[in-house]
Amino acid sequence: MVFENTTEGIIITDKDKKIIAVNEPFTQMTGYERDEVLGKSPSLLSSGLHDNSFFEAMWKDIAEHGSWRGEMWDRRKDGEAFPVLQAISQVNAEDGTPTHYVSILTDISAIKASQKHLDFLAYTIRSPNCPTACCSTNGWITLANWPSAIGAGSRSSSWIWIALKTSTTAWAIRSATSC
Repeated sequence: MVFENTTEGIIITDKDKKIIAVNEPFTQMTGYERDEVLGKSPSLLSSGLHDNSFFEAMWKDIAEHGSWRGEMWDRRKDGEAFPVLQAISQVNAEDGTPTHYVSILTDISAIKASQKHLDFLAYTIRSPNCPTACCSTNGWITLANWPSAIGAGSRSSSWIWIALKTSTTAWAIRSATSC
C-alpha cells in the first residue's frame, strides 16, 4: 500500500541490480512504463552527466554503510535530463549478504529551477548602493559592495536577509525598501 501511495518514485532491484518493481510515481516521473524497465538495470536512467568514479564511490558507500543518499541527474524516457535526490538502501539476508536494493527518487527539478532563478537574481540585479548576495559551494554567503551600502549616513532602509541552504549551495535573498 505504501509503495503505491507515496509521491516519490521507488525502484526495487534484485541482488544483481535488475529492476523487479517500480511504483506509479516512478513511471510518471520518468515516462517509462513498468514493463519497459522490469529486468533491466537502473542505469537505463543514466544521464551521462556522472563519471564512473561517481558510481564507484556511491556503490562503495552502499557496500560499506548499507545506504547512500545524494543528488544525481537521471534521464527521462524522452531524453530530458532531470535532477533527483536519491536514497539507495541495501536489503540484506540474515547472513548479511545483499538480497535487494531499494531506491527512492525525488524529482528536484522545481528546486533546481528556483536555485537557478536565485542565482540570476544574486548575480544580475545589482545597484551601486545595495549589497549583492553571492553564493558559494561551501555554504558561506558573500556580500559584494557592502561598504558602499552601509556608508556613513548614506542609507536608512530596512533590510531583510533570508539565507537558504541546500546540500550543495547556500543562497541569499535580499529585500530592501529603497534599492
